[in-house]
Amino acid sequence: MDGGIRLAQQRIYVHAAPELVYQYVSSLGPDARVIERGENELVAEFVTRVGRWRVRTLERVGLEPSERITYEQLRPVVSAQGAEEEFIFHRLANGGCELHYRGLLHPRWGPAGWALTRWLLKPLWDSVIRRHMQELKAGAEARALRSRMFPQPRPQGPLP
Repeated sequence: MDGGIRLAQQRIYVHAAPELVYQYVSSLGPDARVIERGENELVAEFVTRVGRWRVRTLERVGLEPSERITYEQLRPVVSAQGAEEEFIFHRLANGGCELHYRGLLHPRWGPAGWALTRWLLKPLWDSVIRRHMQELKAGAEARALRSRMFPQPRPQGPLP
């Protein structure tokens, strides 16, 4: 991920096995519609609530089981020509998962588009991702409580 405007790198501890967290994130959720499916890639339309607006994006999703999921935006949103994002799943010593996020926005419309992307779109995007990561954590941990295949890890000392 080079060039463009970097989104805030975010990370969160999830009290669940990385494999379960990966499965949960790669299921895409109820607001996504898969349009095309390949072996380790798919194209999906996502609907995301941003304040009182609903934003639709079309994205190529790359799947690297239990390790990484990448997203490449295929249609421009506001001042961004496109975006690249990824979630990376790290196994911790206690069996839990540290979920990392990083992303990049590619502005359009020259200097005015760069300023609009940097000062308006980026803070909104960072906020949406922060909320989304909290939702992913809650959903994956709830699933781990019911899982027989990937039971919740046992805490070993204080959780991060």
